[in-house]
Amino acid sequence: MITVEKDIVTKVGNIKRITMERKSMKVVLLSYGASIYSIEYNGREMTLKPNNLDDFLTAKYYYGKTVGRTSGRLMCPSYAIDHIEYPIKPHPEGEVTTLHGGAAGFSYRDFELLSQKEDETKSEVVLRILSEDMEGDYPGDLTLDVRFVLNDFSELLLEFSASTNKDTLCNITNHTYFNLSDSGTILDHEMMIKATDYVVINDDLIPQRKDPVKGTIMDLNEADLIRNRVEILKKTPILGYDNAFLLQENEKKVFLRDTKSNTSLTVTTDYPSAVVFTHNLLFVDSFDPIYKEGLYTGVAIECQFEPYGIHFPDWNQAILRKGESYQHYISYQFN
Repeated sequence: MITVEKDIVTKVGNIKRITMERKSMKVVLLSYGASIYSIEYNGREMTLKPNNLDDFLTAKYYYGKTVGRTSGRLMCPSYAIDHIEYPIKPHPEGEVTTLHGGAAGFSYRDFELLSQKEDETKSEVVLRILSEDMEGDYPGDLTLDVRFVLNDFSELLLEFSASTNKDTLCNITNHTYFNLSDSGTILDHEMMIKATDYVVINDDLIPQRKDPVKGTIMDLNEADLIRNRVEILKKTPILGYDNAFLLQENEKKVFLRDTKSNTSLTVTTDYPSAVVFTHNLLFVDSFDPIYKEGLYTGVAIECQFEPYGIHFPDWNQAILRKGESYQHYISYQFN
């Protein structure tokens, strides 16, 4: 079943709320930011988010939002496509990078509800955004469709489709934070990341190089408690995971399991990497009291091309060419 509520009054203007329900799953989407506002599995909330709708929409940390035109960071003052330089403004202000598409990124835009339909096995909703030439410091008019498909097998599928009339950058992801338990942190979640390499970052979160995960704390090819890794990582300036993992070509998966409820999530994608971020920060908005100060209360699994790739000639540069079609997916499977 799909329910659409129109003209919901918020701080960012009137938006739409779309609810999809099938068997064990209930998913609530918002048109603003093409956001996943809520995922309920067997009647339990699976995501971390502010309690208040306005706080959710305006929060700094991209809860549930679609991120674009580029996810991750770009280095100021510019990037180049085919030796043409495009100046970019820092975001947040005062930084040496621009994060997640900048101040005009898709997380801060209201999407059009393009279509909705359902049949005996699935429900689907398509949200669309039109981004004009040089909006957010990106060349070309770009059209992005985000297709959300909820099926009867406890799976939510996200499909991103984009086209442009000029060569541009395009690297779209979703920034939902997951917490599969009723407790305040994800420290008792097991995590497994099928990866070969990871992106090494400095204390300013700027990528430096790719290194093999084998023999490092980044090797999660065998499941381990997040608690065990955070005990080591919290002694570093970044406090936890905030790294891009290069996924195995034949098994592009990230796996989470709450050891208390035995609820699990498998994230599958056709993107080459996933940024895993263990909410290494304090809350600034309204949250349920069980989450306390905020540290390690959720984990974001941001499937994408390697962030920062346009600055490295031998990385995937996330260039979408005029006349080509951008087609990628992320699957969230609960069990």
